[in-house]
Amino acid sequence: MNFSMDVQKKNISNGMTVVAIPSHQAPVVTLQGWIRFGSADATEDIAGLAHLFEHLLFKGTQKRPVGQIAREVEGMGGDLNAYTTYDYTVMHMTLGSDCLEKGLDVLSDALLNSVVDEGELQREKVVILEEIKRYHDGPSNMASELFRKKLFQGHAYARPIIGYASVVEAMP
Repeated sequence: MNFSMDVQKKNISNGMTVVAIPSHQAPVVTLQGWIRFGSADATEDIAGLAHLFEHLLFKGTQKRPVGQIAREVEGMGGDLNAYTTYDYTVMHMTLGSDCLEKGLDVLSDALLNSVVDEGELQREKVVILEEIKRYHDGPSNMASELFRKKLFQGHAYARPIIGYASVVEAMP
């Protein structure tokens, strides 16, 4: 089995860097937008902002109203999701390779032109508060959180990526 990869990298005029790793194993394309803002970039008083931002990323833009991004991706037979780490927030989608251009259009619009709808903001805060409750119901999550607090005392990595309920509740 050959594990060598032909990695192609290009900086484009809007400031984005595009990295392509071609694979011809299946007629699909996976697109990811990596934003250099993760939970560790937030201060204690806004811990959870990156996670909230992740939830709002693909809600809408000026060009695509609330729900349109998901409808377009699903309409192409694709899958859309996002996640937050300590160092990055990532939006990703998997589509048929024949939908590459349309997928890039949707992804770049979401990353560069997101609009925060007040109703969606409030709904996502409720979703995140439920995620935080479920997180605290998991013994392994709590053990991991205690370990990180001890290991990373005083550092942003000591905080949970998901954020704190009190902070999310206080966000406007």
